[in-house]
Amino acid sequence: GPFMTFSSPAIELLSSYFDQSCVLYSSFFGGIMFGALFVLTNWWLKKASCFRFSSHAPLEVLWTSLPIFFLFVTVLHSLAILYALEVDKPFSSSFGQVTGNQWYWSYINPTFSSGALDSRLVPSNLLYPGSPRLILVDQPLFLPQFSNVSLQIHSNDVIHSFSLPALGIKVDAVPGRNSNLSLSGLVPGFYIGFCSELCGSGHAFMPINLCIF
Repeated sequence: GPFMTFSSPAIELLSSYFDQSCVLYSSFFGGIMFGALFVLTNWWLKKASCFRFSSHAPLEVLWTSLPIFFLFVTVLHSLAILYALEVDKPFSSSFGQVTGNQWYWSYINPTFSSGALDSRLVPSNLLYPGSPRLILVDQPLFLPQFSNVSLQIHSNDVIHSFSLPALGIKVDAVPGRNSNLSLSGLVPGFYIGFCSELCGSGHAFMPINLCIF
């Protein structure tokens, strides 16, 4: 289909938050526009009976309380999503590592004990006919389906960003700092991502391939 298929509990929660926020803010701004049009229409049709007010207490209470109400609902909604994302994190049963380099990724797979493996873009001249360019790598990251995986993400040189949109993952890889990512409830499949932080001339040539088996 034309839309991306969501494949993790986190991205489903974030997608529902986005949809509900769109409905909330659309109704808020739609109400403001409707009120403005109503006032302007009445003023245009009834010019002779135009009134001037130096103060109007009910109206002042209304336009002060409505934004406060919408902000309160937004805060409660976002806190509920953040709480759900944190509560759903189970204890990790396996650990791996993702390292950003210019311009490739290195993985320590939770399922293998062979040390760090470099994941580099497959050159166009080595691809099978019909294979997509600038997407496939020679060493994907393999994660088991039914395990709770914790990934430690960092960088050896400049800031990179480990991003897999279908799973709702976007974690910066920063030199000198370790970021942790917990994964669970993943749907088996082959997922493609990219570095989403401008990191130099080879930024467009360090895709991410994740295989959930």
